[in-house]
Amino acid sequence: MGHSNGYRPNKAVRKEVYALREELAKCHAYQWQRAGMIMQDIVHLLGHAHGPGRGRIEPRACKYCKYYGHTKQWCPKRKEDEENEIEEIVRADEAAREEILRNLSIPTELYTPATGPQAREFDRMRQPFTICAHIGAVVGTPSDTHYGKWTYDAKGNVVSRNSVLESEYVR
Repeated sequence: MGHSNGYRPNKAVRKEVYALREELAKCHAYQWQRAGMIMQDIVHLLGHAHGPGRGRIEPRACKYCKYYGHTKQWCPKRKEDEENEIEEIVRADEAAREEILRNLSIPTELYTPATGPQAREFDRMRQPFTICAHIGAVVGTPSDTHYGKWTYDAKGNVVSRNSVLESEYVR
């Protein structure tokens, strides 16, 4: 849909109309009477006696900043606020990314089930354990091959693996 010629000034009155529009842009929404008078001056300079519905032409204040002379779509304050909001979001995103990278712990050694956290916990609890290929360190039974510090002796008692190995060498 094309633009109407609406209230565009011709060359003869262009400077006066633009000066009045600047005055109109300084009016806040609560100054609606002053804005109406300025708009009537603009309308008379443009040669219009009334609007398309034969009524008085009234200006509208921007719904965002509450000043006359533009709509929310063209509001400079809204555009500036959106740019600032976008910049703030980008800054917050970068700060969060930096925080994540600072707190990121990169393991210094490769994980092995026989020495991992679960295996260390089994050793601390004096529990014999075996290694499952899918799970890692799991509680062992007397018939399993045991890893870590503890194993079962022939009677089924939990003993140190070192003592079992030493006794095997003595025989």
